Amino acid sequence: MKLGFKPRSFVWLPVLAFALAPALMGAIAPSELAAPDHATVIAQKANVRRVKFKPGTSSATLENSVIRGERDVYLLGASKGQTMQLKISSLESNAVFDLASVDPKTKARRLLKQEAINWSGKLPQTGDYQVIVSGKRGNATYRLNVAIR
Repeated sequence: MKLGFKPRSFVWLPVLAFALAPALMGAIAPSELAAPDHATVIAQKANVRRVKFKPGTSSATLENSVIRGERDVYLLGASKGQTMQLKISSLESNAVFDLASVDPKTKARRLLKQEAINWSGKLPQTGDYQVIVSGKRGNATYRLNVAIR
């Protein structure tokens, strides 16, 4: 089967395939299937980058663009009790970010903020944090200001 894209560049979430399996096998009629919601995704491309501040600084400005369906993921290491400040701006006011902490032992993600343009808070644990940038409507060219103090 020819897919027409490079599978290695995608993060696969087989939710939809699992949900459609009974219909494909004739167990239920296709009309009984609910329309996919926001959380149902077949594949999504993510560009992951680790952020390192220049010596003597505690902030950075990151500029990039995301196309519809893609995400830019920035990894930031920080210590418990530090304060993180995030602010995103975009040409058409359509870029947002999610903030998640990653448990260093279990690697489980905990969502701290969703679809934000501004956030400031004290960090609950030492480890990596993910800032996930996406567009609300189509493509987004953005500027993300990050500070950890």
